[in-house]
Amino acid sequence: MEDSKSYFTLEVVGNKRTKSGDQINEWLSPQVEEMNRKMNEWDWSKPFEFEMPQKSLVSEFDDLLKGDELPENLPEIGKLLLFDSSKFTDFIKGSFLDQYGYIVSAKAKSILSEFNLGRHKFYPLTITLKGFDNNDYFFLKCLTNSIDYIDFKNSNFYSQEGFFNKASEKQQEFNTQEELITFRKNYSAHKLNIFSSKIKLSKDFPDFDFFKIDDFGFNETFLTNKLSKQLVKLSGLTLTRTTKVI
Repeated sequence: MEDSKSYFTLEVVGNKRTKSGDQINEWLSPQVEEMNRKMNEWDWSKPFEFEMPQKSLVSEFDDLLKGDELPENLPEIGKLLLFDSSKFTDFIKGSFLDQYGYIVSAKAKSILSEFNLGRHKFYPLTITLKGFDNNDYFFLKCLTNSIDYIDFKNSNFYSQEGFFNKASEKQQEFNTQEELITFRKNYSAHKLNIFSSKIKLSKDFPDFDFFKIDDFGFNETFLTNKLSKQLVKLSGLTLTRTTKVI
């Protein structure tokens, strides 16, 4: 494999001093800030009154960010408060946003913006550490998934009952994505899962430098060698060369 065509996986390191590995200790949303302000100003000789929203802010974000949604704007996030033992790193771990994308510094945004990320958007947010608000952070939502650019005929697939029954593993061959979809439909009652040990990208792959595969036992973000050479200079992430994608 040519070095220029090799790929790396990205993992956000987080805070090794916390049990969860999270850097973020608390989410101080605008709703919580407003409630705290009202409580501080309230005449406690009277019953406390506070109107709760019909839908939680987490639900609002989920509606906007799940699937292939890429909204023009997001509701005000508020502040994400780091543990005192955390640091301002270029990649931040531990918020509800992790399931939708990445929290990155302005420095990381500057580098990523120079590469082919496909459909994506950066949303500004604030990270707070020990009372200091750092506004040079962004949430990156990227819709670049390589599922539509897989050379199925030259990739390696196998079926397996459940997730841990290695004894049931059986090699499978698919020439097209349609064949794989048909197989899954035909064997859905057998609780067979399809995994892959190696994915070959097709010739019409748009040369994304940053893309995700969230099927076939993968749930990883892959980077090209040229992007990895730039991101390795940053903090808060680990890059590992992989042969899962070629």
